[in-house]
Amino acid sequence: MKYSLNQIENITSGKLYGSSSCIIHAILTDSRKYFDSEYLFFAIRGMYNDGHQYISKLYNGGLRAFVVEALPEIDDYPEAGFVLVKNS
Repeated sequence: MKYSLNQIENITSGKLYGSSSCIIHAILTDSRKYFDSEYLFFAIRGMYNDGHQYISKLYNGGLRAFVVEALPEIDDYPEAGFVLVKNS
């Protein structure tokens, strides 16, 4: 099943910033794993790591859809869509 970022925004009760044109077919929580442009990355904060620090690397690798707790400078990611949530 595929989802739009608008649907992800509704499902997560988040707020969408940036591009809404992304279509999602899978989720990604580990930036070291294989992904393509139709993945949605959940930037998870843990005790020893913070997924938000990998947004730039993933964007440069072609990923365009993110669920985040802290909004990055979206002008740095003109083709990306970010769903801002309280807890990813």
